[in-house]
Amino acid sequence: MSGRLIIRNTLFLTLASLAEKVIFLFFFAYVARTLGQADFGRYSFVLAALTFLSIPLDLGFSNILVREVARARGLAGQYVLDITALKLLILAAEVALTAALAPVFIRDPLVAELLVWGLVGQGIANLSNGFFMLFAAFEEMGFQSLLQTAGNLLGVAVGAVALRGGADLRLFFIWYGVVALVARAVMFAAAAAARYRRQMAARLGGMRGRWQRVIAAGFPFAVANLMMVFYVRIDSVLLYKIKGAAAVGIYNAALALVMGLIFLPGAVAGAVYPRFSVLYGQGSEIASARAAASLIKGMLIIGLPLAVGGSLMATDVIAKLYGAEYQSSAGVFRILCWALPAIFVTSAMGAISTARNQETAVAKIAAFNTLFNAIGNLVLITVWGALGAAATMVATHYFCWFQYRRWLKDSIYAVFDPVSCLVKPALACLVMAAVMYPVMRFAGFWWTIPAGIGTYFSILWVLRPLSADETRLLRTFMHGQNDATLRPV
Repeated sequence: MSGRLIIRNTLFLTLASLAEKVIFLFFFAYVARTLGQADFGRYSFVLAALTFLSIPLDLGFSNILVREVARARGLAGQYVLDITALKLLILAAEVALTAALAPVFIRDPLVAELLVWGLVGQGIANLSNGFFMLFAAFEEMGFQSLLQTAGNLLGVAVGAVALRGGADLRLFFIWYGVVALVARAVMFAAAAAARYRRQMAARLGGMRGRWQRVIAAGFPFAVANLMMVFYVRIDSVLLYKIKGAAAVGIYNAALALVMGLIFLPGAVAGAVYPRFSVLYGQGSEIASARAAASLIKGMLIIGLPLAVGGSLMATDVIAKLYGAEYQSSAGVFRILCWALPAIFVTSAMGAISTARNQETAVAKIAAFNTLFNAIGNLVLITVWGALGAAATMVATHYFCWFQYRRWLKDSIYAVFDPVSCLVKPALACLVMAAVMYPVMRFAGFWWTIPAGIGTYFSILWVLRPLSADETRLLRTFMHGQNDATLRPV
């Protein structure tokens, strides 16, 4: 692995993810304003349901491909062939079942139809993931980021043109959720096949046996993904069933903003996953654990001020993006912001644990999260609607953090300093809030954001939550694996 590769990959993924989140944030707001609460709620419910239906199409296959190809690049073509063929069979069966059962379980015929259309689009897009994830396995996130951004721009352009042309929910969904996704899938597959044509050698013989091995290896990932999807998306499904489409629209307007703020942990987790996979495979256990602890601390340092600042500015943010019709979303957003610190930390924990071949533990944690989330949503949505769903989301992510904390207490958390990890960022956030409140009241929205950012990082510079040793270790981890501190011990 070349020097500074992980920094470059993190930068590429961060910029691509940031571009994606900004694009989709404004596009999502435009869709919400254009469709109105009821149709936007139907649209959000279909997206939530599709995340469940998409699970069988990737039973941990992407995780297995990245991990195994990162370790043995000559297997790239074989993994792509085996996984794509297996997904094609699963997709055909699932589309047939959904077309038959959706009208039975969903009273709204439009929603039932959109589920089938959406599954076709999502399924074809998923078929290209085997090609697309090769960029991650080969640690060439620059190509991956460019393709991802181009694909997202294509989808947004198609959807925006459809809405501007007066398309209703059905026509908009077909253009945006099917046509654009298929075009993007073709682009991804063609680009990866051309880039790695020398590694694409594969054989058809013995495919059933390889399928069994891939499914067995991916099963813990599949369980973890299913549980994760369940506790992230079951709120929208239950809201639709208990409170109706308008409540789903109010909730998802706020949820889209929170999801738009987590591009950084996703980018970091995606960039460090191959690196940690290699290092733990080589036996660099102690130094890698110390680097992981510092990384998790850094995620908390970034996530905490987002929670404080977002909750302070919730009303203005919702008003400027969605308009007066969605003011009820402000309270939901104010609650959801407090999930961000836990999301930042657990994103890193999950990637590190998976790289250490501890996917079974990740699956168990996800299962407990799912049970906790389901019970909370059933109780709180019935009483408080969208606000109850938001409170359950926050509680679930902190429950997840607590479980990882127990699981990693003897390795990564053994080197944690609670003062620099929690107290110093909290003090910086208190000062930031004390500055933001009067600025927001007297100077306005656009002055508040730079005032808060400047104040927080100025206080951090004084408090120095990351020690010199932690900074050096992270720099060593990101710049090169041959440093003595990262050699097997």
